Amino acid sequence: MTAKHALIPALRRAARIAVAAGALSALGAFFAPQAALAQSQDSIAAIKQRGKLIAGVKFDTPPFGFLNNENKPVGFDLDMVRLVAKRIGVPVEFVKVTSPTRIPILPAGNVDLLYYSITNTPDRAKVIDFSITYFVGHQSLLVPADSPIKGPEDLNGKRVTVQQGTTLEQTIARLAPQAKVISVKDYDSAWLALQQGRADAFTGS
Repeated sequence: MTAKHALIPALRRAARIAVAAGALSALGAFFAPQAALAQSQDSIAAIKQRGKLIAGVKFDTPPFGFLNNENKPVGFDLDMVRLVAKRIGVPVEFVKVTSPTRIPILPAGNVDLLYYSITNTPDRAKVIDFSITYFVGHQSLLVPADSPIKGPEDLNGKRVTVQQGTTLEQTIARLAPQAKVISVKDYDSAWLALQQGRADAFTGS
Protein backbone atom coordinates (compact mmCIF):
# COMPACT_ATOMS: atom_id res chain seq x y z
CA MET A 1 0.00 0.00 0.00
CA THR A 2 1.27 3.46 -0.91
CA ALA A 3 0.76 5.91 1.93
CA LYS A 4 1.14 9.61 2.65
CA HIS A 5 1.28 11.50 5.89
CA ALA A 6 0.20 14.85 7.27
CA LEU A 7 1.73 16.62 10.24
CA ILE A 8 -0.38 17.40 13.29
CA PRO A 9 1.31 20.59 14.53
CA ALA A 10 -0.58 20.67 17.82
CA LEU A 11 1.66 18.15 19.49
CA ARG A 12 5.41 17.75 19.82
CA ARG A 13 6.56 14.58 21.53
CA ALA A 14 9.79 14.52 23.48
CA ALA A 15 11.75 11.31 23.75
CA ARG A 16 13.15 10.75 27.21
CA ILE A 17 14.51 8.05 29.45
CA ALA A 18 12.26 7.09 32.35
CA VAL A 19 13.37 5.80 35.73
CA ALA A 20 11.31 4.98 38.80
CA ALA A 21 10.55 7.97 40.99
CA GLY A 22 12.14 7.74 44.42
CA ALA A 23 14.34 4.83 43.37
CA LEU A 24 16.50 6.16 40.61
CA SER A 25 18.27 3.48 38.65
CA ALA A 26 21.33 3.38 36.42
CA LEU A 27 20.58 6.39 34.28
CA GLY A 28 19.75 8.38 37.39
CA ALA A 29 23.46 8.45 38.07
CA PHE A 30 23.96 10.48 34.93
CA PHE A 31 20.80 12.61 34.96
CA ALA A 32 19.53 12.76 38.55
CA PRO A 33 19.83 15.82 40.80
CA GLN A 34 22.65 15.68 43.37
CA ALA A 35 20.14 15.08 46.19
CA ALA A 36 19.07 11.79 44.60
CA LEU A 37 22.60 10.55 43.99
CA ALA A 38 22.67 8.29 47.06
CA GLN A 39 19.50 6.49 45.96
CA SER A 40 20.92 6.17 42.48
CA GLN A 41 24.14 4.64 43.80
CA ASP A 42 22.12 2.11 45.82
CA SER A 43 20.22 1.10 42.68
CA ILE A 44 23.44 0.71 40.70
CA ALA A 45 24.87 -1.44 43.48
CA ALA A 46 21.79 -3.68 43.27
CA ILE A 47 22.20 -3.97 39.49
CA LYS A 48 25.84 -4.94 39.91
CA GLN A 49 24.95 -7.53 42.52
CA ARG A 50 22.30 -9.01 40.22
CA GLY A 51 24.83 -9.08 37.40
CA LYS A 52 22.75 -7.44 34.67
CA LEU A 53 20.80 -4.30 33.76
CA ILE A 54 17.16 -4.91 32.87
CA ALA A 55 15.79 -2.32 30.42
CA GLY A 56 12.28 -1.90 29.06
CA VAL A 57 12.38 -1.00 25.35
CA LYS A 58 10.08 -1.08 22.35
CA PHE A 59 10.65 -3.34 19.35
CA ASP A 60 8.31 -1.58 16.91
CA THR A 61 9.67 1.96 16.70
CA PRO A 62 12.49 2.23 14.15
CA PRO A 63 15.09 3.68 14.21
CA PHE A 64 14.91 3.76 18.03
CA GLY A 65 14.02 0.14 18.75
CA PHE A 66 13.06 -2.65 16.35
CA LEU A 67 13.80 -6.23 15.29
CA ASN A 68 16.27 -6.65 12.42
CA ASN A 69 16.20 -9.29 9.67
CA GLU A 70 17.67 -11.79 12.10
CA ASN A 71 14.91 -11.04 14.61
CA LYS A 72 17.40 -9.40 16.97
CA PRO A 73 16.55 -6.17 18.84
CA VAL A 74 18.50 -3.19 17.51
CA GLY A 75 18.21 0.59 17.33
CA PHE A 76 19.43 3.87 18.79
CA ASP A 77 17.73 3.41 22.15
CA LEU A 78 19.12 -0.10 22.56
CA ASP A 79 22.62 1.07 21.64
CA MET A 80 22.42 3.72 24.34
CA VAL A 81 21.26 1.20 26.94
CA ARG A 82 24.21 -1.04 26.01
CA LEU A 83 26.56 1.88 26.64
CA VAL A 84 24.98 2.48 30.06
CA ALA A 85 25.34 -1.21 30.93
CA LYS A 86 28.95 -1.15 29.77
CA ARG A 87 29.66 1.82 32.02
CA ILE A 88 28.14 0.00 34.98
CA GLY A 89 30.07 -3.12 34.05
CA VAL A 90 27.21 -5.57 33.47
CA PRO A 91 25.40 -7.10 30.47
CA VAL A 92 21.92 -5.92 29.54
CA GLU A 93 18.64 -7.79 29.28
CA PHE A 94 15.97 -6.18 27.10
CA VAL A 95 12.30 -6.52 28.03
CA LYS A 96 9.74 -5.72 25.34
CA VAL A 97 7.14 -3.20 26.47
CA THR A 98 4.13 -1.60 24.83
CA SER A 99 2.51 1.75 25.50
CA PRO A 100 -0.15 0.30 27.88
CA THR A 101 2.40 -1.74 29.88
CA ARG A 102 5.44 0.54 29.90
CA ILE A 103 4.82 2.72 32.95
CA PRO A 104 3.33 0.13 35.37
CA ILE A 105 6.26 -2.28 35.06
CA LEU A 106 8.78 0.35 36.19
CA PRO A 107 7.49 1.13 39.71
CA ALA A 108 6.72 -2.58 40.07
CA GLY A 109 10.45 -3.25 39.79
CA ASN A 110 10.25 -5.50 36.73
CA VAL A 111 12.80 -3.31 34.94
CA ASP A 112 15.53 -0.93 36.06
CA LEU A 113 14.70 1.70 33.46
CA LEU A 114 12.66 2.43 30.38
CA TYR A 115 14.43 3.75 27.30
CA TYR A 116 12.21 4.89 24.42
CA SER A 117 10.12 7.84 23.30
CA ILE A 118 7.62 8.98 25.90
CA THR A 119 6.02 12.35 26.53
CA ASN A 120 6.69 13.94 29.91
CA THR A 121 3.33 14.84 31.46
CA PRO A 122 2.55 16.04 35.03
CA ASP A 123 0.59 12.85 35.79
CA ARG A 124 3.41 10.58 34.61
CA ALA A 125 5.99 12.61 36.50
CA LYS A 126 4.19 11.70 39.74
CA VAL A 127 5.08 8.06 39.15
CA ILE A 128 8.36 8.07 37.23
CA ASP A 129 11.33 10.41 36.76
CA PHE A 130 12.38 11.55 33.31
CA SER A 131 15.80 12.19 31.83
CA ILE A 132 16.67 15.20 29.76
CA THR A 133 14.99 15.34 26.35
CA TYR A 134 17.09 13.68 23.63
CA PHE A 135 14.66 13.81 20.71
CA VAL A 136 11.63 15.91 19.80
CA GLY A 137 9.11 14.57 17.29
CA HIS A 138 5.71 15.49 15.91
CA GLN A 139 2.45 13.59 15.76
CA SER A 140 1.38 12.77 12.21
CA LEU A 141 -1.42 11.11 10.28
CA LEU A 142 -0.64 8.26 7.88
CA VAL A 143 -3.31 7.61 5.24
CA PRO A 144 -3.53 5.79 1.89
CA ALA A 145 -2.13 7.80 -1.04
CA ASP A 146 -5.59 8.25 -2.57
CA SER A 147 -7.22 9.33 0.70
CA PRO A 148 -9.00 12.71 0.84
CA ILE A 149 -7.83 13.14 4.44
CA LYS A 150 -5.35 16.00 4.73
CA GLY A 151 -5.52 16.79 8.44
CA PRO A 152 -7.49 16.34 11.70
CA GLU A 153 -10.32 18.46 10.33
CA ASP A 154 -11.09 15.69 7.81
CA LEU A 155 -11.43 12.90 10.39
CA ASN A 156 -15.08 13.31 11.38
CA GLY A 157 -16.70 9.90 11.08
CA LYS A 158 -13.40 8.33 9.98
CA ARG A 159 -11.71 5.36 11.66
CA VAL A 160 -8.37 6.33 13.17
CA THR A 161 -6.05 3.76 14.70
CA VAL A 162 -3.66 4.77 17.49
CA GLN A 163 -1.64 3.21 20.29
CA GLN A 164 -3.62 3.03 23.52
CA GLY A 165 -2.31 4.64 26.67
CA THR A 166 -0.46 7.40 24.80
CA THR A 167 -0.68 11.17 24.46
CA LEU A 168 -1.23 10.43 20.75
CA GLU A 169 -4.58 8.90 21.71
CA GLN A 170 -5.51 11.86 23.88
CA THR A 171 -4.58 14.42 21.22
CA ILE A 172 -6.51 12.80 18.39
CA ALA A 173 -9.57 12.57 20.64
CA ARG A 174 -9.27 16.29 21.38
CA LEU A 175 -8.58 17.47 17.81
CA ALA A 176 -11.06 15.14 16.11
CA PRO A 177 -13.81 14.34 18.65
CA GLN A 178 -16.09 12.95 15.92
CA ALA A 179 -13.51 10.45 14.70
CA LYS A 180 -13.93 6.75 15.44
CA VAL A 181 -10.76 5.99 17.40
CA ILE A 182 -9.47 2.42 17.26
CA SER A 183 -6.99 1.94 20.09
CA VAL A 184 -4.44 -0.87 19.68
CA LYS A 185 -1.51 -2.14 21.75
CA ASP A 186 1.39 -1.24 19.42
CA TYR A 187 2.52 0.34 16.15
CA ASP A 188 2.50 -2.97 14.29
CA SER A 189 -1.18 -3.50 15.07
CA ALA A 190 -2.01 0.08 14.07
CA TRP A 191 -0.17 -0.23 10.76
CA LEU A 192 -1.84 -3.58 10.02
CA ALA A 193 -5.30 -2.09 10.63
CA LEU A 194 -4.57 0.65 8.09
CA GLN A 195 -3.06 -1.80 5.60
CA GLN A 196 -6.06 -4.13 5.78
CA GLY A 197 -8.57 -1.32 5.37
CA ARG A 198 -9.94 -1.58 8.91
CA ALA A 199 -8.88 2.04 9.54
CA ASP A 200 -8.93 5.17 7.39
CA ALA A 201 -5.92 6.74 9.10
CA PHE A 202 -3.13 5.88 11.50
CA THR A 203 -1.75 8.49 13.87
CA GLY A 204 1.73 8.19 15.35
CA SER A 205 4.96 10.06 15.78
